[in-house]
Amino acid sequence: MDRRGFLATGAAALAAPMAAAAAEAAPPLPAAVAPLKISSLVDLESQAAKVLGEGAYAYISSGSGAEWTIRENRRAFDRYELIPDYLSGRGAPDMRTTLMGIPLDLPVITAPMGGQGVAHATADVGMARGTYASGTLMTMSGAASRTIEEIAAATPGPKWYQLYMPTDAGEARDLLHRARAAGFKAIVFTIDALGPGNSEAVNRTGFNIGPAVARALTETGRPPAPARGETKRFLSWDDLTLVQKESGLPVILKGVLTPELAKRAVERGAAGIQVSNHGGRQTDGLPASLDALPPVAEAVHGRVPVIMDSGIRRGVDVFKALALGADVVAMGRPALYSLALGGELGVKSAYDRMKLEMTLTMTGMGVDRVDQIAAKHVRKLPA
Repeated sequence: MDRRGFLATGAAALAAPMAAAAAEAAPPLPAAVAPLKISSLVDLESQAAKVLGEGAYAYISSGSGAEWTIRENRRAFDRYELIPDYLSGRGAPDMRTTLMGIPLDLPVITAPMGGQGVAHATADVGMARGTYASGTLMTMSGAASRTIEEIAAATPGPKWYQLYMPTDAGEARDLLHRARAAGFKAIVFTIDALGPGNSEAVNRTGFNIGPAVARALTETGRPPAPARGETKRFLSWDDLTLVQKESGLPVILKGVLTPELAKRAVERGAAGIQVSNHGGRQTDGLPASLDALPPVAEAVHGRVPVIMDSGIRRGVDVFKALALGADVVAMGRPALYSLALGGELGVKSAYDRMKLEMTLTMTGMGVDRVDQIAAKHVRKLPA
C-alpha cells in the first residue's frame, strides 16, 4: 500500500469509531407536534439544541470555516437604523403580497434546507404543512429527506423545488421532470454549493448527514431514500439553459451576490434572483447577504423579483431587507429549529411570531402595506 492509501485507510479507521460513537450518543429523533410559546425566534436555537443530538445540532447551526460569514449575516442588520414615517395616517398593517403570481400572507417564505430528517420525524413533510398553515411558500431542498412526490402531496400549498445540479445530465432531467409533474411552481437553481461545506463543528463531532438521515428513516419505519448522484462542481450558463428547457418552469437563480451576475441572469431569462451566501454554510469569507442586496436590487431594477436569505431572525430584519430592495425574504434556521421543537405546529408558531413582530414594526414605522416599505425607511450607520 502506498503512503496515500495508508493515510486514507488510517483516517477512515479513526473516523469510523467517532461516527459510531456519535450515532450511539444521539438522542431519540424529535417527534413532538405542538404549538410553541415563542418570545423571540433567536431563542429557538438554544431550545432546539436540547432536543437534537450534538451532531445534528452542529449540522444545522454551524457555518463554514471560522464562521465569519455566518456572523456577518447577523451583524449586517445592525449596520442599519430605521427612519419612521410618523403622522402618516396609515391603518392596520396588511402583510399580504404576491410572489410570481403566488399570494402570500406575509413576505417571508421557507428557505430550502437539507437534512430535515435529523430534525424531526416528519422532516420535510412537517415543514411543508407548517409553511402551508402559515399562508406562505416552501422551497423543497435538493437534499430533502423525503421524495419530491411525498412533499408535493403533503399539502395543496405552493412549493418550489431547489436543484443542486447533478453531474449526470440524465439525473438532472429526471428530477426536473418529476418536479414539474408533481406540481412544483418554479425551480430554484442553486449555484453556490459545489461540494460539502467545511463545518469545523460538524467535523469535531464525527457527524455524517447521509447515515444520520438513513438512521432517522429506519427509526420512523420508512424505506431508505434513493441514492443521489454527485453534484456538479463546475457550473456554466449552459446549465441554466438546461434547467429552463427541461423543467419548463420559471427558474430562480440562488446564490447571487453581485450586480453583474444578477444583470446577466435576468438577460438570460432568470425569472427571479435570490441573494444568498447559503447561510454562511458553504464558503467562509463571503459578504453578508444584506450587504449584497442593495446593489443587486438596483441592477435588477424591478424586472424580476428579488429574494434574500441568510440571517433572518426578527420581523425588523424582514422590514430592513424589504427597504433595501428585497421583494420577500426566505427564513431558514429558525423554521428548522421550530420544526425540531414542535413539528408542523412549531413551524406555524414561528411564522405567527414573525407576523406579530412585523405587525409591530410596520405600525411603528407608519406603513400599512408591504409595497410602502422603501429605502427612505432605513439609514446606514457610519462605519
